[in-house]
Amino acid sequence: MKRIFLIRHAKSNWDNPELRDIDRPLNPRGVVDAPLMADRACWFGKPNEVWTSPARRACRTAELMKSSWLEQIPVKVKDILYHGSASEVLELIRKCDCEFHSIALFFHNPVITNLSNLLTSSMIHHIPTSGIVLIEAKVELWTQIEIGACTLKEFDYPKKQR
Repeated sequence: MKRIFLIRHAKSNWDNPELRDIDRPLNPRGVVDAPLMADRACWFGKPNEVWTSPARRACRTAELMKSSWLEQIPVKVKDILYHGSASEVLELIRKCDCEFHSIALFFHNPVITNLSNLLTSSMIHHIPTSGIVLIEAKVELWTQIEIGACTLKEFDYPKKQR
C-alpha cells in the first residue's frame, strides 16, 4: 500500500504587490494554521518522504509542520510542484523511491485539488490553505498508481468542524 499526503501551503501574505508569486511569505493566520494542521496530521500517520514546491509559502508551511509531524524527515524541493500540472505531479510521484511507503507533497491550487480528484475520482471543489488530503493506493510500486484507482482516506483543513 502507498499513501500520499497532499498539503496545500498555509495562507499567504498579499500585502506586497511587488513581490513575485514564488516569494510571497505566509500571513499571520498561515503561521498559526500550519502547526495546528501538523498536530492533526499526526492522527493520519507520518510520511517517509517529504517534497515541497520551491515557493516560499510552501517551504515555510513544511518547516512549520516539521516539529510535530515531520521531524527528522528531510524536505526536498521539487520545482514541478510549483509550475507543473496534475499529470506532471503524478509522474513525479510515480518516480518515488520504492523503499518509501508514504510521501507528503506541499504545493498549490488548483493543481492540488485537480490531482486529488484525478487520483480518487472524488469531487473536492477546493482544498483550502493548510488543507491536507490523504490518499491510499493499493499497489506495491509507485509506478502502479493509476488515475481513479486510489481511495480518499482523509480530507482535513483548519476550519473543518471536528
